[in-house]
Amino acid sequence: MEGNDNTSPFSISSLHSAKTYSKRMHRELWNVDRKSAVFLLIVIILLICSAYSNTFSSPPVLDDFHSFVFEQSVHSKDLSLSSLRALSGTFFGPQRWIPMVTFAIDLQVGNGDVFYFHLTNLIIHLLCTIAVVFLAFNLLQSADDGEHHSARQPLLYAILVAGFWALNPVQTNAVTYLVQRMASIQSLFFITSVAFYVLGRTKQIKRQERAKVLLCYLACLLSSIGALLSKENSAMLPAVLLVTEAWFFTPRLLQLIWGRLREAPLIVWGILSLGVLTATIYSAGLFQHLEAGYASRDFTMLERLLTQARVVIWYISLLLWPMPSRLSLEHDLAISSSLVNPPSTLPAIVCLLFLGWLIIRYRKESRLITYGGLWFFLNLVVESTIVPLELVFEHRLYLPSVGFSLAVVCALQRGIPYLFGNRSVKDVAIACVCGFLLIFSGLSLLTFFRNEVWKDTISICSDASQKAPRNPRARANLASAYGLNGKFEESIREGYLAIELGKGKHLEAYVTGVNAIIGSLMNLERFDDAVKQADILLANLPEHFDAGGLPDVYLKLAQAHFKLGNLNEAYSAVIEAFHYAKRKRNPVADMTRSKAALVVILMEAKDRQIDLNKDGIVDPGNFSIMTWIAKEFLKMNERNEARSLLTQASKHDQEDQESAQILAELDREDEINLVQMSKEGMRETYQSSPFSRFNASMALAYLARTPGWSGYFRSVGEKLLDYALDIQPEVADAHLLKAYYVHDRKEIEPAIAATERALAVDPDYSRAWLALGSFRMELNDFPGAVTAFKRGLELYPGCPQRASVLAAITAIEQNPALTTAQN
Repeated sequence: MEGNDNTSPFSISSLHSAKTYSKRMHRELWNVDRKSAVFLLIVIILLICSAYSNTFSSPPVLDDFHSFVFEQSVHSKDLSLSSLRALSGTFFGPQRWIPMVTFAIDLQVGNGDVFYFHLTNLIIHLLCTIAVVFLAFNLLQSADDGEHHSARQPLLYAILVAGFWALNPVQTNAVTYLVQRMASIQSLFFITSVAFYVLGRTKQIKRQERAKVLLCYLACLLSSIGALLSKENSAMLPAVLLVTEAWFFTPRLLQLIWGRLREAPLIVWGILSLGVLTATIYSAGLFQHLEAGYASRDFTMLERLLTQARVVIWYISLLLWPMPSRLSLEHDLAISSSLVNPPSTLPAIVCLLFLGWLIIRYRKESRLITYGGLWFFLNLVVESTIVPLELVFEHRLYLPSVGFSLAVVCALQRGIPYLFGNRSVKDVAIACVCGFLLIFSGLSLLTFFRNEVWKDTISICSDASQKAPRNPRARANLASAYGLNGKFEESIREGYLAIELGKGKHLEAYVTGVNAIIGSLMNLERFDDAVKQADILLANLPEHFDAGGLPDVYLKLAQAHFKLGNLNEAYSAVIEAFHYAKRKRNPVADMTRSKAALVVILMEAKDRQIDLNKDGIVDPGNFSIMTWIAKEFLKMNERNEARSLLTQASKHDQEDQESAQILAELDREDEINLVQMSKEGMRETYQSSPFSRFNASMALAYLARTPGWSGYFRSVGEKLLDYALDIQPEVADAHLLKAYYVHDRKEIEPAIAATERALAVDPDYSRAWLALGSFRMELNDFPGAVTAFKRGLELYPGCPQRASVLAAITAIEQNPALTTAQN
């Protein structure tokens, strides 16, 4: 019968023969000695160096400037402990302290030469390559999924994974783009941490020396700390470690945990419940924070989540086909407004769900392949879900692509023998070695060609603009690049194009375009045009504009007015620049420039006898210039800036009694402010320590008033608040929060009564007095409102709402009808 025909290609004997041939081929293909494997690693390192050899003179671009070029802390005169500690105070905070330290070291060692910055980036990339070898090597030795050919030569397998990863042109955005060393440093620590964990668990299972096991775990912990101090993406490290444990060491991890919990005593369940409650409070607060971040975006949280499905699929295609023509700093990307708009949204979601199913389904059969896939998706969670970041950047693939390379190389390794039919093992081995070397050589050439566009700011921004011609930010960046390189007419043209493309939807591009236009007109000495265009463009700012570039716009406008002799307008523009600088993450540079501009304007006003602040007195009057500016800052409640200026004035002129008196008054007020600030921070205290019935109830009650949440949550929150008041009725915060809940229902008189109960508990509670003043205004009790406002400011001179409260007091007192009004 046909089924018994042993010559059939589908007969049992044929399949057995093919399987035997496959095993023999794997044995020959991967049975390479250690020296040959190390030689291959050296070849890969040389290819990496050659691929990035044309980047050492590439200038800083875009985010490089506000991240470290203009960051004053990086430009410290030494590398003392205090200077290094100060780097945790940048707008990145301690979460990126290690990368900021490396920038400071580069600046010190290289004296500002960009070569040293690029050299450091390349060294970090090479270290990451070694770390990938280390990780893959340990994973391979721990895997037990039938890949015996790989287990025979884990070093060679690991080197192939590292080669595919490190030479991919996609990595140029993390290596050549200086500021993105933050991603590569975080990846270095992240990869090393997981590798040491795998090594430690392997040694523990093999019952090796306890000291060696503990040393591995210590290295894992230290690497984890390094990752946490490099970039926020390290938040996924615990999840990756948990997955690693489940994939390679404890397959039934979840069942074991559940089994232990079922047998645990009630106290354990109580602690667990408290932990869940705490996590819920933190998560809800974090969600609220993330939701607020979308105010400055031209897409919603849901739209971003839908769009990221298409972005992740595109990321996969980019890793598989990384041609330089597809790589760019910017990309034209339509936002997904629904599952069917654009039509590719739903297929992308289905594709991702299918890939997720494959990972779970074939977890046991192909541990390394599925682990690599899960690594890829897990490390995209932070930047490719609901965090209000930009939609797409290639450097985000740096860490996730480690898992992708692991999966692809493993799949190729398992499939190669089936592609060559009955050819001799030696021929196939030669073909495979040549094939891998050709692939690595091709990837290094593509990386070199991609790096060619990084030769200057115009080339990289022009490349992005050509590949994403409808992207307003790409156009705005090109306008800035033209302006920085003296091509002012081109800068103006691209600036207007960026504004037109981004009008009403891309907030950052609008302001960047305005900046480029005004700056170019200033450089062309067309000061009248600069003022006119600034007035027009600033009047048409989008509703939720990006304030980052506005200080520079207003300082340019101030300079134009100064050139035209309009000192009052110049003064007003500098004040606007200062206001917007305060809204930036890193305001120091713009605030310093604003103060310097005020000094120049005030000196000119003094010579010309001009009243800048419209108070009827020629400025600066009898005050020194520094003292006058400090007094103006105090009117704006900018106490720290005022203190800095007054200190300078006192040092410059020790007989300046006015500055000394103001400083003394500031010191007195600061002591008062500290008392009120401690009371203002009680909400954070409840949320950070919800370990009692009262604190937990208060934390949830505060959370339930989150704007946009349904009335059901508010009603639950108010019940929890009433429960808290039953526990501790003598807490002013609880009564004031009750007043806010009542006020939310438009019940003004009960809100006033609750506020007065808070003041009965704590008569010196500024926040309660200010709330009372606001509530009394709603009842048209203006004299009572003024009394409450003044008492609130007396108790808390530095309160953040001081300017608006003073404005309300002034408006009431200047209107006789209001001052005599009765409730």
